[in-house]
Amino acid sequence: MVFAFGRNSLLYKLPDWERIMVKTGLAGISAGSLFNFLTLSTPAWTEVMLNVGLAVTFIWAAIFHYLHFIHVANKKNKNRD
Repeated sequence: MVFAFGRNSLLYKLPDWERIMVKTGLAGISAGSLFNFLTLSTPAWTEVMLNVGLAVTFIWAAIFHYLHFIHVANKKNKNRD
């Protein structure tokens, strides 16, 4: 949620119902993962595949956010000095 709703996020330009839907979906993924861990359940292979896919997607989102927003902003700030 930090990456999606960080500073100057384009998500703030969406209608309220869409932002709430995105936040609810991300919170559901996080809560489901936490409860799977807390109950020490043995997942089916399909659930493992789903979790790996989600993990790869979130890692990509973090790298994308850094390269296209944070890194670019840092370069612009260094050029101003």
